[in-house]
Amino acid sequence: RDDQLGSGKTKTIACGEAVESGLINNETLAYFMARTQLYMEKIGMDPQRLRFRQHLATEMAHYAADCWDLEIKSSYGWQECVGHADRACYDLEVHSRATKTSMVATQKVDPPQEMEVAKLKFDRKLLGQAFKGDQRVVSGMLESLAESWTDFEPIATKLENDGKTTVEGFEITKEMMTWTKQK
Repeated sequence: RDDQLGSGKTKTIACGEAVESGLINNETLAYFMARTQLYMEKIGMDPQRLRFRQHLATEMAHYAADCWDLEIKSSYGWQECVGHADRACYDLEVHSRATKTSMVATQKVDPPQEMEVAKLKFDRKLLGQAFKGDQRVVSGMLESLAESWTDFEPIATKLENDGKTTVEGFEITKEMMTWTKQK
């Protein structure tokens, strides 16, 4: 917040570091901010024309613990596109007081499982030339399979060994994408 009124310079900082330093109020807010950034980049927005701006104290909604806007630089300057407000427990607390009903809930969940996935990078030009109107169908199908390395590994092996494979009637060549195995 202070930099907006002082130097006005943008800082680049990882979400984890921003949470640790107290710049972003909590991990949940940082998670959704990061997901928004990834989404914007995935739909083709230039990351150099995106930024998050924290609301000044004078802009903060009465119910918010922290607020951030994702802004896009356009010919009109920086414009708000997405707003993230950490409402904390405001809504639940107000409802709980009004109804004299506890709004606290807990649910035991299984420990998280570490999964191996394939991270894909497509050559969109080759996909478009090969599949034309079905380009999104093919890339979506491959992205879905890549959510589990177990499902994607036979495709990767076939592409490595033979340079091509057929998936649901579509012939995929090794040149159409690259992949890495990740946890």
